[in-house]
Amino acid sequence: MRLFGHYYHKSPARRLVFIFVISVLFAAAFPLFGSDADAPSSSSAFMNKPLLPLEIFITGRQAEDGFKVETILKNVCERSLSGVLQWQLRPRGRVEIPPQPFSGLMPNEELTTSSSLLAGNREGRLFAAAEISGERLIENSIGLMPMPIRMASPKVDGCLSEWMDVPELKLAGIEPSDELFHQFQFWWTDDALYVAAHIRDGAAQARRRLGLYLGLDGPSRRQIMGAGDFCIEMYPIAEKGIGSISISGNDFARKAGSGAIKIQEDGFTMEAQIPIGELGGWKPRRNCMIGFNLVLDEESDSAMCPPRKILRWNGSSDEYNQPLRWGLAIIY
Repeated sequence: MRLFGHYYHKSPARRLVFIFVISVLFAAAFPLFGSDADAPSSSSAFMNKPLLPLEIFITGRQAEDGFKVETILKNVCERSLSGVLQWQLRPRGRVEIPPQPFSGLMPNEELTTSSSLLAGNREGRLFAAAEISGERLIENSIGLMPMPIRMASPKVDGCLSEWMDVPELKLAGIEPSDELFHQFQFWWTDDALYVAAHIRDGAAQARRRLGLYLGLDGPSRRQIMGAGDFCIEMYPIAEKGIGSISISGNDFARKAGSGAIKIQEDGFTMEAQIPIGELGGWKPRRNCMIGFNLVLDEESDSAMCPPRKILRWNGSSDEYNQPLRWGLAIIY
């Protein structure tokens, strides 16, 4: 001990070396929190975090006998998977085909199944659930949005007086209240897509600059509307205008359509008309289906900050670049 004391007090550098050596010897003789078996490290705990072995995507395609909803299963684990795939419409309705078993789905392999919806199932959410043998249930869902075709065109004045009997878009997890209300409606004619929105957000509305974004993805196997080609932006702000359409994959946006806004104390109403000619000449037809998404954003005051997502129709984290995670708009 006298030797250690002499070495310790000799100089600051030697003192640091002495502390380091003693610490190493002590740690080797007496592990601080026991062995690895007793207490796993934070890195091992992170690695042991359970991950889903299967990913589920829901999309759709147009067929001769109407549209088909496609469910894609992808094995993302390192072993083969077997189980049962089934569908459910909420809050009501049923899917036409029975549960389908699958087996031997290899790592990174995808399995695509198609199902038809019964007539009248035009709104709600379609859930696809895969029960893997001996494991928990894995599910995903997609929204269904009715878009009627009508002969008459509404007067675009922001009053929404002609929209009383048009179906409303149902937002998952959003319950209307006195302070919070979001209503979105759509209809087609042979010439245009019409959009109506009524936003009420209480006292916070005075601080917000809200924008409405619509994503459109046309029928599969068509060249004029590809995967997420169109994004319609509408702002209830005079200097922003309303009804500008930006085309995915290009670096510019062009002014298109017309719109009207009625600003209220606790929110606003707005209408927009987007001509069919701005959508590559594509015309909707009955019993057709398009990919569709809606996002209500709060625009930032700084150009360096992206818009803040307030609500989404289907909860997608990437509203324009992943149509597989969008909803389906059913035209009838």
